[in-house]
Amino acid sequence: MEDNKYNTDELKQGAKDTYNETKEVFKNIDFKAEAKATQGFLKEFLKNPFNGVVQATRSKGNLTLALMLNLIWLVAVMAIQLQNFIRWNHIGFLSVIQAAIAPAIGIIVMAILVLMVNKNKNKNLTNVICVITVTRIPRIVAAVVSLMTMLSVEAFRITSPFSAFMNGLSIVLLYVAMKEMSREVEEGKFFMIFAKAYAFYFVARFALSFVGINI
Repeated sequence: MEDNKYNTDELKQGAKDTYNETKEVFKNIDFKAEAKATQGFLKEFLKNPFNGVVQATRSKGNLTLALMLNLIWLVAVMAIQLQNFIRWNHIGFLSVIQAAIAPAIGIIVMAILVLMVNKNKNKNLTNVICVITVTRIPRIVAAVVSLMTMLSVEAFRITSPFSAFMNGLSIVLLYVAMKEMSREVEEGKFFMIFAKAYAFYFVARFALSFVGINI
């Protein structure tokens, strides 16, 4: 059973490869062209999110798309946090930075956990990060919608329940993605794989909360 799991050396190598790939993408990225491509992808995804996730799991991964989606998320979170920093004096600038990096850290943590509990080694860390990012699109949309609070604090009456709904949808999409990536055919066995990954995720979430990072 242990042989089917990723070991520490594989995860370290995967992290190194992901870093190098990300660095290369940033060197050659055409933001205007990629922004247009991302917009097209989002339109298709919103028409059929489940199909979008399935296709993402079956591809080799699109790191450029993942980076663009994370950039959108980063801008939305930073805008909201900076406004809170200006509006409420008790919020420190460090809190702004912690909130800004939290989404990306959450994706990386979940990707590592998926590899650790999943027996399918056909996916490397970079590919899984791309898949997890796609499952986070509902949360990215929620972050963008939350910009309404910049116009009126009362907008939270709309954005708060919407964010909760989109977070739930993101979990469902994660389940679909992990099911596609798993070699387990029995629903009961797969459910335990999913539950284990999410349990570890909450442990990591609890640990990171002590340094002000809420993934």
